[in-house]
Amino acid sequence: MASFIKNVTILSIGTALAQAVSIISIPVLSRLFPPEAFGVAAVFASVSGIGGIISCLRYDLAIMLPKEEKDAASVFFLSLIFVFLVSGVFFIVLWQGRDFFAALFHWKMLHNYIWLIILMIFLTGVWSAFNFWLSRKKKWVRLSVSNAAESISNYGSKIFFGFSGFNGGLFLIAGNILGRMAAVFLMLPRVLKDLKEIGSDITLKRLYVALYRYKDFPLFNLWSATLISLSAEIPVLMLTGFFSASIVGYFSLARSILRMPITLIGSSVAQVYFQKAAEIVYEKNKLANVTENIFTVLFAIIFFPLLLIFLTGEDIFRFVLGSQWASAGRIAQLFCLSIIVEFVTAPLSNLYSVLEKQRQGLCFDILMISIRISFIYF
Repeated sequence: MASFIKNVTILSIGTALAQAVSIISIPVLSRLFPPEAFGVAAVFASVSGIGGIISCLRYDLAIMLPKEEKDAASVFFLSLIFVFLVSGVFFIVLWQGRDFFAALFHWKMLHNYIWLIILMIFLTGVWSAFNFWLSRKKKWVRLSVSNAAESISNYGSKIFFGFSGFNGGLFLIAGNILGRMAAVFLMLPRVLKDLKEIGSDITLKRLYVALYRYKDFPLFNLWSATLISLSAEIPVLMLTGFFSASIVGYFSLARSILRMPITLIGSSVAQVYFQKAAEIVYEKNKLANVTENIFTVLFAIIFFPLLLIFLTGEDIFRFVLGSQWASAGRIAQLFCLSIIVEFVTAPLSNLYSVLEKQRQGLCFDILMISIRISFIYF
């Protein structure tokens, strides 16, 4: 458990710096960009986020599992192949159906942003594969630095654009892309160094074996992850279809603030937990104890901060972000309970992948998604 805490701490340092930049930047950005700009950026993030989840067909999760480095490298290379293929498919679908999607989501700017969506999907797929590879290699410092660099590049460029008078949604989108590019380029040298040592052992036979060995990831985990992503983005897509970009902007900013603990702590815990669980998967009692301890600690961390938001969210948002964002505070109060559930359960969802019980994971995710959609509807 000591090494687990150490690894989480190392990874959380970079993530904490990233979130510090985010926390400092949001009150500035809320005064530089109107709610409409946040709404446009939210729709872009929803579409590209769903595509990013699909891009590796979830073979990126399997990178952690093989005992042999050669087999893990084959899974990694397979993930990158699917990133290229899936990005191409998304381009064809979005380009051919651009008028349909623009009418469905009332997002007329879709024509201008298709190539940016595809670029973000591609970068997210590569970023995810790199993350799991470096997690397998326990390169926590490199991952920590890349997390910090992504946030600094992301928010730094947005603030620069805002002070320069470019306060449209396109420039919030540009900040997201620049941040993701910075993270990928920082991880690239370490990944290339590792693959140079064993890259010659990657053969078509090994790729086929990996494709078949971990077929449950695209057959089951992919659908589970896609459903989870869709359920998370349903509010944005629904609001876009029925309300103005300003309403979408209020919701997106409220959600991004509420999800800060998930990004700061939850993602670091999930990453290290996945590596640790894969390492002790055959020690059932030890795995159960680690999982139970993490659940308890996560609940203790998140409960009281979100209780404060639930009670005084509107006043907090008005004071920190400006009076025009009071509506975002009211929205935040409504979603506190769902954020608590997401924060506690999301890091532990990798347990299904470690145990290779993707079928059971899919059933559980369908249940959770049904609850979430019912909450949004009612």
